[in-house]
Amino acid sequence: MKSETFMVQGNHHIQQVITCGIIDQLFANLPISVVFFYKESVESNILTDSLKIVLSDFSIFAGRLKKINNNLCIDANNQGIIFSITKDDCSLDHVIEDLPKIKKERLVNLINPQKVISNQSPVMTIKLTYFACGGMSLGISWHHSIGDMHTFMQLMKAWSNSVNGKKYVAPLIVEERDLYLQEKLKDNNNTIPSVRYLSIKELFKLIFYIFSSGQNKFLLQFYFSKNELNNMKQAFLEN
Repeated sequence: MKSETFMVQGNHHIQQVITCGIIDQLFANLPISVVFFYKESVESNILTDSLKIVLSDFSIFAGRLKKINNNLCIDANNQGIIFSITKDDCSLDHVIEDLPKIKKERLVNLINPQKVISNQSPVMTIKLTYFACGGMSLGISWHHSIGDMHTFMQLMKAWSNSVNGKKYVAPLIVEERDLYLQEKLKDNNNTIPSVRYLSIKELFKLIFYIFSSGQNKFLLQFYFSKNELNNMKQAFLEN
């Protein structure tokens, strides 16, 4: 198995410092990792060249996390992400079949969330693996404080469009996340609420969790039923 690793930066960037919100700070020790499998492969230079274009707009993923006045902040300084290219002698089908048994590091370079902040190391890694059958995988790991799954999928959608020579919608990068959220909640106070208020008992349980073990959380697992997956697919197709 041969590999090479290098940094990928945006073609250009606007210097910004984004103050993370309370939720970002709550999950300051939480990395997220996903792996995408493809039956057909794309040349690495096409992927990296298009990624440089996208990172110019999604600058938070090429930035660094740091503490400023006890606040967790994103310095969108375009220092880049870690990009690795690996060749695997196995077939894509074989890897997927053995997925529960193989080590995660074979498909994704996991970030250390504590070192990301203390050492200001890259907040995202991408591992491109080419398989003997002609397929490939993209293993991506990033820090949750940079963006949630929705933010990440916006990046992936823009990257896909860039690879295919299509336009994409640039994201809105706000410097004060909590303040922006409060303003949006005020503007939409007549809408139907999509969440419910916590009961007193639930609120105390949440507070206890936050100050006890919440900041040491490093693994979250989600399960979606078939009905939920079908609903998400339908919503995606409608949009």
